[in-house]
Amino acid sequence: MTMMRGRMRWLIGGVGLLTLAVASAAGAAQVPALRQGLYVDGIHPKASGAKSAPVKSAHAKTAATKPKPAKPKPAKPTLARSAQAKAKTAPSPTLAVLPLPQITPPPPDVQDGYNAKPVNELLLRAKGGDTRAQYTLGMDYRSGRGVAADPAEAFKWQSQAAQAGFAPAQADLGFMYMNGVGTTQDATQAMSWVQKSADQGDRTGQYLLGIVYENNSDPASAVGWFQRSAAQGFSPAQWQLGTAYFNGTGTAKDATAAWLWFRTAAGTGDPAAEYALGQMFMGNGTETDTKQAINWFHRAAAHGYPDAAYNLGGLYYEGKAVPQDYAAAYEWMAIAQWMGADDAGKMINVLEHHLTAAQIARAKATATAQIKAWKLDR
Repeated sequence: MTMMRGRMRWLIGGVGLLTLAVASAAGAAQVPALRQGLYVDGIHPKASGAKSAPVKSAHAKTAATKPKPAKPKPAKPTLARSAQAKAKTAPSPTLAVLPLPQITPPPPDVQDGYNAKPVNELLLRAKGGDTRAQYTLGMDYRSGRGVAADPAEAFKWQSQAAQAGFAPAQADLGFMYMNGVGTTQDATQAMSWVQKSADQGDRTGQYLLGIVYENNSDPASAVGWFQRSAAQGFSPAQWQLGTAYFNGTGTAKDATAAWLWFRTAAGTGDPAAEYALGQMFMGNGTETDTKQAINWFHRAAAHGYPDAAYNLGGLYYEGKAVPQDYAAAYEWMAIAQWMGADDAGKMINVLEHHLTAAQIARAKATATAQIKAWKLDR
Protein backbone atom coordinates (compact mmCIF):
# COMPACT_ATOMS: atom_id res chain seq x y z
CA MET A 1 0.00 0.00 0.00
CA THR A 2 1.06 3.60 -0.34
CA MET A 3 0.53 6.63 1.83
CA MET A 4 1.14 10.31 1.52
CA ARG A 5 3.58 12.35 3.50
CA GLY A 6 2.21 15.27 5.44
CA ARG A 7 5.21 17.13 6.91
CA MET A 8 8.54 18.56 5.82
CA ARG A 9 8.25 17.90 2.14
CA TRP A 10 8.74 19.96 -0.94
CA LEU A 11 6.60 17.65 -3.00
CA ILE A 12 4.64 14.49 -2.66
CA GLY A 13 6.13 11.15 -1.71
CA GLY A 14 4.85 7.65 -1.19
CA VAL A 15 6.13 4.76 0.85
CA GLY A 16 5.30 1.11 1.18
CA LEU A 17 4.36 -0.35 4.54
CA LEU A 18 5.15 -3.80 5.80
CA THR A 19 2.31 -5.05 8.01
CA LEU A 20 2.57 -7.82 10.52
CA ALA A 21 0.10 -9.47 12.81
CA VAL A 22 0.47 -8.35 16.42
CA ALA A 23 -1.36 -10.10 19.19
CA SER A 24 -2.58 -7.79 21.91
CA ALA A 25 -4.94 -7.88 24.82
CA ALA A 26 -7.61 -6.69 22.45
CA GLY A 27 -6.89 -9.55 20.03
CA ALA A 28 -4.84 -9.87 16.86
CA ALA A 29 -4.47 -6.73 14.80
CA GLN A 30 -2.74 -5.70 11.60
CA VAL A 31 -0.39 -2.82 12.35
CA PRO A 32 2.37 -1.18 10.34
CA ALA A 33 5.92 -2.23 11.15
CA LEU A 34 8.98 -1.00 9.27
CA ARG A 35 8.73 1.47 6.44
CA GLN A 36 9.85 -0.37 3.33
CA GLY A 37 10.49 2.36 0.79
CA LEU A 38 12.46 5.48 0.04
CA TYR A 39 10.31 8.58 0.29
CA VAL A 40 10.38 9.35 -3.35
CA ASP A 41 7.89 9.39 -6.25
CA GLY A 42 7.74 13.11 -6.20
CA ILE A 43 9.79 15.79 -4.47
CA HIS A 44 12.36 15.89 -1.82
CA PRO A 45 10.91 15.88 1.71
CA LYS A 46 13.73 17.92 3.17
CA ALA A 47 13.25 19.29 6.65
CA SER A 48 13.45 23.08 6.73
CA GLY A 49 16.55 24.33 8.48
CA ALA A 50 18.07 20.90 9.12
CA LYS A 51 21.58 20.97 10.49
CA SER A 52 24.35 18.44 10.16
CA ALA A 53 25.40 18.32 13.80
CA PRO A 54 26.56 14.85 14.91
CA VAL A 55 23.99 12.69 16.61
CA LYS A 56 24.88 10.84 19.79
CA SER A 57 23.57 7.30 19.85
CA ALA A 58 24.71 3.77 20.43
CA HIS A 59 25.34 3.50 16.72
CA ALA A 60 26.59 6.99 15.89
CA LYS A 61 29.75 6.05 13.98
CA THR A 62 29.39 6.64 10.26
CA ALA A 63 31.04 4.35 7.77
CA ALA A 64 32.39 6.12 4.70
CA THR A 65 33.08 2.94 2.79
CA LYS A 66 31.01 2.03 -0.21
CA PRO A 67 28.40 -0.69 0.32
CA LYS A 68 28.87 -4.12 -1.17
CA PRO A 69 26.37 -5.00 -3.89
CA ALA A 70 23.65 -7.25 -2.61
CA LYS A 71 23.19 -10.73 -3.97
CA PRO A 72 20.51 -10.91 -6.67
CA LYS A 73 17.03 -10.78 -5.21
CA PRO A 74 13.56 -10.92 -6.74
CA ALA A 75 12.64 -7.61 -8.31
CA LYS A 76 11.04 -5.11 -5.97
CA PRO A 77 8.46 -2.49 -6.86
CA THR A 78 9.89 0.76 -8.19
CA LEU A 79 10.29 3.25 -5.38
CA ALA A 80 10.28 6.42 -7.44
CA ARG A 81 10.01 8.00 -10.80
CA SER A 82 13.39 9.18 -11.95
CA ALA A 83 15.35 10.14 -15.04
CA GLN A 84 17.83 9.22 -17.73
CA ALA A 85 21.36 10.53 -17.81
CA LYS A 86 20.96 12.52 -21.05
CA ALA A 87 18.74 15.55 -20.96
CA LYS A 88 17.32 18.16 -23.27
CA THR A 89 18.75 21.59 -22.75
CA ALA A 90 15.50 23.51 -23.23
CA PRO A 91 11.89 22.74 -22.33
CA SER A 92 9.29 21.89 -24.88
CA PRO A 93 7.13 24.91 -25.78
CA THR A 94 4.09 22.88 -24.82
CA LEU A 95 5.42 21.84 -21.43
CA ALA A 96 2.81 22.32 -18.73
CA VAL A 97 3.60 23.33 -15.17
CA LEU A 98 1.45 21.18 -12.96
CA PRO A 99 0.35 22.41 -9.53
CA LEU A 100 2.60 20.99 -6.82
CA PRO A 101 0.43 20.48 -3.73
CA GLN A 102 1.70 20.39 -0.14
CA ILE A 103 5.02 22.03 -0.97
CA THR A 104 7.18 23.69 1.60
CA PRO A 105 9.08 26.42 -0.26
CA PRO A 106 12.83 26.08 -0.73
CA PRO A 107 14.91 27.94 1.87
CA PRO A 108 16.83 31.10 0.98
CA ASP A 109 19.72 30.17 -1.30
CA VAL A 110 21.98 33.17 -0.82
CA GLN A 111 24.56 32.57 1.89
CA ASP A 112 25.97 36.08 2.13
CA GLY A 113 24.83 37.29 5.54
CA TYR A 114 21.61 38.86 4.32
CA ASN A 115 19.55 36.27 6.18
CA ALA A 116 20.94 37.61 9.44
CA LYS A 117 20.07 41.23 8.73
CA PRO A 118 17.11 42.76 10.61
CA VAL A 119 13.96 43.42 8.63
CA ASN A 120 14.25 47.20 8.94
CA GLU A 121 17.68 47.18 7.32
CA LEU A 122 16.49 44.83 4.59
CA LEU A 123 13.53 47.10 3.89
CA LEU A 124 15.77 50.14 3.45
CA ARG A 125 18.11 48.25 1.16
CA ALA A 126 15.20 46.75 -0.81
CA LYS A 127 13.63 50.16 -1.41
CA GLY A 128 17.00 51.33 -2.69
CA GLY A 129 17.04 48.59 -5.34
CA ASP A 130 19.23 46.00 -3.62
CA THR A 131 18.05 42.79 -5.28
CA ARG A 132 19.51 40.51 -2.61
CA ALA A 133 17.65 42.46 0.05
CA GLN A 134 14.45 42.30 -2.01
CA TYR A 135 14.85 38.54 -2.38
CA THR A 136 15.55 37.95 1.31
CA LEU A 137 12.72 40.25 2.33
CA GLY A 138 10.38 38.31 0.06
CA MET A 139 11.42 35.06 1.74
CA ASP A 140 10.88 36.64 5.16
CA TYR A 141 7.37 37.81 4.30
CA ARG A 142 6.46 34.36 3.09
CA SER A 143 7.90 32.50 6.07
CA GLY A 144 7.03 35.06 8.73
CA ARG A 145 10.64 35.53 9.86
CA GLY A 146 10.74 38.79 11.77
CA VAL A 147 7.51 40.02 10.17
CA ALA A 148 3.91 38.88 9.92
CA ALA A 149 3.61 36.38 7.07
CA ASP A 150 2.22 38.13 4.00
CA PRO A 151 2.32 36.15 0.72
CA ALA A 152 1.22 39.14 -1.35
CA GLU A 153 4.05 41.28 0.05
CA ALA A 154 6.46 38.40 -0.55
CA PHE A 155 5.32 38.20 -4.16
CA LYS A 156 5.82 41.94 -4.60
CA TRP A 157 9.46 41.90 -3.47
CA GLN A 158 10.33 38.70 -5.33
CA SER A 159 8.83 40.19 -8.50
CA GLN A 160 11.05 43.25 -8.22
CA ALA A 161 14.21 41.22 -7.68
CA ALA A 162 13.30 38.75 -10.43
CA GLN A 163 12.59 41.47 -12.97
CA ALA A 164 15.99 42.95 -12.17
CA GLY A 165 17.55 39.62 -13.18
CA PHE A 166 18.35 38.14 -9.75
CA ALA A 167 18.32 34.38 -10.42
CA PRO A 168 17.35 33.10 -6.93
CA ALA A 169 14.36 35.44 -6.94
CA GLN A 170 13.40 34.23 -10.42
CA ALA A 171 13.37 30.66 -9.14
CA ASP A 172 11.28 31.61 -6.14
CA LEU A 173 8.88 33.66 -8.25
CA GLY A 174 8.42 30.67 -10.52
CA PHE A 175 7.68 28.56 -7.47
CA MET A 176 5.07 31.09 -6.30
CA TYR A 177 3.36 31.05 -9.70
CA MET A 178 3.40 27.25 -9.66
CA ASN A 179 1.47 27.11 -6.42
CA GLY A 180 -0.51 30.31 -6.33
CA VAL A 181 1.43 31.74 -3.39
CA GLY A 182 0.66 35.46 -3.17
CA THR A 183 -0.69 35.38 -6.71
CA THR A 184 -2.90 33.36 -9.04
CA GLN A 185 -1.48 30.11 -10.38
CA ASP A 186 -0.04 30.68 -13.82
CA ALA A 187 1.76 27.83 -15.58
CA THR A 188 3.17 30.04 -18.32
CA GLN A 189 4.68 32.55 -15.87
CA ALA A 190 5.97 29.76 -13.64
CA MET A 191 7.78 28.03 -16.48
CA SER A 192 9.18 31.29 -17.78
CA TRP A 193 10.71 32.38 -14.48
CA VAL A 194 12.05 28.95 -13.52
CA GLN A 195 13.65 28.63 -16.95
CA LYS A 196 15.27 32.07 -16.66
CA SER A 197 16.71 31.16 -13.29
CA ALA A 198 17.98 27.78 -14.46
CA ASP A 199 19.57 29.32 -17.54
CA GLN A 200 21.55 31.63 -15.28
CA GLY A 201 22.90 28.59 -13.45
CA ASP A 202 20.85 28.97 -10.27
CA ARG A 203 20.76 25.60 -8.56
CA THR A 204 17.26 26.03 -7.11
CA GLY A 205 15.93 27.04 -10.51
CA GLN A 206 17.61 24.01 -12.07
CA TYR A 207 16.10 21.77 -9.42
CA LEU A 208 12.60 23.21 -9.87
CA LEU A 209 12.88 22.89 -13.64
CA GLY A 210 13.79 19.24 -13.14
CA ILE A 211 10.68 18.84 -11.01
CA VAL A 212 8.56 20.38 -13.76
CA TYR A 213 9.91 17.86 -16.25
CA GLU A 214 9.39 15.04 -13.79
CA ASN A 215 5.77 16.04 -13.32
CA ASN A 216 5.39 16.11 -17.11
CA SER A 217 6.65 12.54 -17.52
CA ASP A 218 9.97 13.54 -19.05
CA PRO A 219 12.49 11.92 -16.70
CA ALA A 220 15.35 12.20 -19.18
CA SER A 221 15.19 15.98 -19.13
CA ALA A 222 14.52 16.04 -15.41
CA VAL A 223 17.68 14.19 -14.51
CA GLY A 224 19.78 16.51 -16.65
CA TRP A 225 18.64 19.50 -14.62
CA PHE A 226 19.00 17.57 -11.37
CA GLN A 227 22.59 16.80 -12.36
CA ARG A 228 23.32 20.49 -12.92
CA SER A 229 21.84 21.39 -9.56
CA ALA A 230 23.50 18.49 -7.75
CA ALA A 231 26.89 19.49 -9.15
CA GLN A 232 26.45 22.77 -7.27
CA GLY A 233 25.90 20.95 -4.00
CA PHE A 234 22.10 21.18 -3.80
CA SER A 235 21.20 18.19 -1.65
CA PRO A 236 17.57 17.75 -2.82
CA ALA A 237 18.85 17.34 -6.38
CA GLN A 238 21.53 14.92 -5.17
CA TRP A 239 18.79 12.93 -3.48
CA GLN A 240 16.79 12.87 -6.72
CA LEU A 241 19.78 11.46 -8.60
CA GLY A 242 20.20 8.82 -5.93
CA THR A 243 16.63 7.67 -6.47
CA ALA A 244 17.19 7.63 -10.24
CA TYR A 245 20.15 5.29 -9.92
CA PHE A 246 18.44 3.24 -7.25
CA ASN A 247 15.43 2.50 -9.44
CA GLY A 248 17.19 2.44 -12.79
CA THR A 249 14.35 4.46 -14.32
CA GLY A 250 15.69 5.77 -17.61
CA THR A 251 19.26 4.95 -16.66
CA ALA A 252 21.15 1.82 -15.73
CA LYS A 253 20.35 0.71 -12.21
CA ASP A 254 23.44 1.30 -10.12
CA ALA A 255 23.28 0.76 -6.37
CA THR A 256 26.79 2.09 -5.86
CA ALA A 257 26.01 5.33 -7.68
CA ALA A 258 22.76 5.64 -5.74
CA TRP A 259 24.64 5.17 -2.47
CA LEU A 260 27.25 7.76 -3.45
CA TRP A 261 24.62 10.42 -4.22
CA PHE A 262 22.69 9.67 -1.06
CA ARG A 263 25.92 9.74 0.95
CA THR A 264 26.91 13.07 -0.60
CA ALA A 265 23.55 14.62 0.32
CA ALA A 266 23.65 13.05 3.76
CA GLY A 267 26.99 14.73 4.35
CA THR A 268 25.14 18.04 4.46
CA GLY A 269 22.72 16.75 7.08
CA ASP A 270 19.96 16.10 4.55
CA PRO A 271 17.41 13.95 6.43
CA ALA A 272 15.83 12.37 3.34
CA ALA A 273 19.23 11.16 2.16
CA GLU A 274 20.10 9.87 5.64
CA TYR A 275 16.84 7.97 5.68
CA ALA A 276 17.51 6.58 2.19
CA LEU A 277 20.91 5.29 3.32
CA GLY A 278 19.23 3.59 6.26
CA GLN A 279 16.83 1.91 3.89
CA MET A 280 19.65 0.76 1.62
CA PHE A 281 21.52 -0.76 4.55
CA MET A 282 18.39 -2.72 5.41
CA GLY A 283 19.20 -4.78 2.33
CA ASN A 284 17.69 -2.61 -0.38
CA GLY A 285 20.43 -2.57 -3.01
CA THR A 286 23.31 -3.40 -0.66
CA GLU A 287 24.28 -6.17 1.69
CA THR A 288 22.30 -5.89 4.90
CA ASP A 289 24.09 -3.96 7.63
CA THR A 290 21.56 -3.25 10.36
CA LYS A 291 24.03 -1.34 12.53
CA GLN A 292 24.61 1.11 9.70
CA ALA A 293 20.87 1.26 9.03
CA ILE A 294 20.23 2.16 12.67
CA ASN A 295 22.98 4.76 12.56
CA TRP A 296 21.43 6.53 9.57
CA PHE A 297 17.90 6.26 10.95
CA HIS A 298 19.19 7.90 14.15
CA ARG A 299 20.68 10.76 12.16
CA ALA A 300 17.57 11.28 10.06
CA ALA A 301 15.37 11.21 13.15
CA ALA A 302 17.59 13.78 14.84
CA HIS A 303 17.03 16.04 11.84
CA GLY A 304 13.27 15.69 12.13
CA TYR A 305 12.48 12.88 9.69
CA PRO A 306 9.32 11.14 11.00
CA ASP A 307 9.71 7.77 9.33
CA ALA A 308 13.25 7.28 10.54
CA ALA A 309 11.92 7.51 14.10
CA TYR A 310 9.10 5.17 13.10
CA ASN A 311 11.55 2.60 11.73
CA LEU A 312 13.62 2.72 14.91
CA GLY A 313 10.47 2.04 16.91
CA GLY A 314 9.71 -0.88 14.62
CA LEU A 315 13.18 -2.34 15.08
CA TYR A 316 12.88 -2.22 18.86
CA TYR A 317 9.40 -3.69 18.65
CA GLU A 318 10.55 -6.61 16.50
CA GLY A 319 13.90 -7.03 18.28
CA LYS A 320 15.68 -6.76 14.94
CA ALA A 321 19.33 -5.68 15.18
CA VAL A 322 18.64 -4.51 18.74
CA PRO A 323 17.29 -6.30 21.81
CA GLN A 324 13.50 -6.32 21.84
CA ASP A 325 12.46 -3.42 24.05
CA TYR A 326 8.82 -2.31 24.10
CA ALA A 327 9.61 0.78 26.17
CA ALA A 328 12.23 1.93 23.65
CA ALA A 329 9.82 1.14 20.83
CA TYR A 330 7.21 3.30 22.54
CA GLU A 331 9.69 6.17 22.91
CA TRP A 332 10.51 6.16 19.20
CA MET A 333 6.89 5.82 18.16
CA ALA A 334 6.01 8.77 20.41
CA ILE A 335 8.74 10.81 18.70
CA ALA A 336 7.49 9.71 15.28
CA GLN A 337 3.93 10.64 16.21
CA TRP A 338 5.06 14.09 17.38
CA MET A 339 6.82 14.54 14.03
CA GLY A 340 3.66 13.62 12.18
CA ALA A 341 4.34 10.03 11.06
CA ASP A 342 1.20 8.28 9.93
CA ASP A 343 0.25 5.11 11.81
CA ALA A 344 2.60 5.77 14.74
CA GLY A 345 -0.52 6.10 16.90
CA LYS A 346 -1.58 2.59 15.95
CA MET A 347 1.73 1.19 17.10
CA ILE A 348 1.49 3.17 20.33
CA ASN A 349 -1.90 1.60 21.00
CA VAL A 350 -0.43 -1.87 20.48
CA LEU A 351 2.61 -1.16 22.65
CA GLU A 352 0.46 0.05 25.52
CA HIS A 353 -0.72 -3.54 26.00
CA HIS A 354 2.88 -4.56 26.72
CA LEU A 355 3.75 -1.81 29.19
CA THR A 356 2.67 -0.66 32.62
CA ALA A 357 1.36 2.85 33.24
CA ALA A 358 4.66 3.76 34.90
CA GLN A 359 6.66 2.48 31.90
CA ILE A 360 4.49 4.46 29.51
CA ALA A 361 4.94 7.63 31.55
CA ARG A 362 8.73 7.20 31.54
CA ALA A 363 8.76 6.49 27.81
CA LYS A 364 6.75 9.66 27.11
CA ALA A 365 9.09 11.72 29.26
CA THR A 366 12.14 10.28 27.53
CA ALA A 367 10.66 11.03 24.10
CA THR A 368 9.88 14.61 25.08
CA ALA A 369 13.41 15.10 26.44
CA GLN A 370 14.91 13.73 23.23
CA ILE A 371 12.87 16.09 21.06
CA LYS A 372 14.07 19.03 23.16
CA ALA A 373 17.67 17.79 23.06
CA TRP A 374 17.50 17.75 19.26
CA LYS A 375 15.94 21.25 19.38
CA LEU A 376 13.13 20.08 17.14
CA ASP A 377 10.54 21.87 19.28
CA ARG A 378 11.86 25.32 18.30
